[in-house]
Amino acid sequence: MTDDKLPKRWQKTAATIKAIQWAFDLDNAIQNSIRIAAVKNGLTPSDQIRNVLSLEPKSSPKRPRISFTLSENEIQQLAEQYHLPADDTTAIKARVTQTLIDFALNHKDK
Repeated sequence: MTDDKLPKRWQKTAATIKAIQWAFDLDNAIQNSIRIAAVKNGLTPSDQIRNVLSLEPKSSPKRPRISFTLSENEIQQLAEQYHLPADDTTAIKARVTQTLIDFALNHKDK
């Protein structure tokens, strides 16, 4: 099926599907340097590489957030750590947020 025969909503995706992903086996120090530069420049590592290569960034600006996944066990562990009920995930999340802010402030420029 050619691109012009694809449904309109899929046509933009066709170019993405045709893109080629390159992976590089670089020393950890080199990878970390790229990641650190990306963070300092507010870019993804991919966009930092594109910047180094004088290519246009592909990512659209994203809201600054960080995420990770927790199991039910880990939520229970955090509830106990913060002396909160395990079903009060809003309060647990607020305490985790403060813990992360405290961590960042204490490790700034380290």
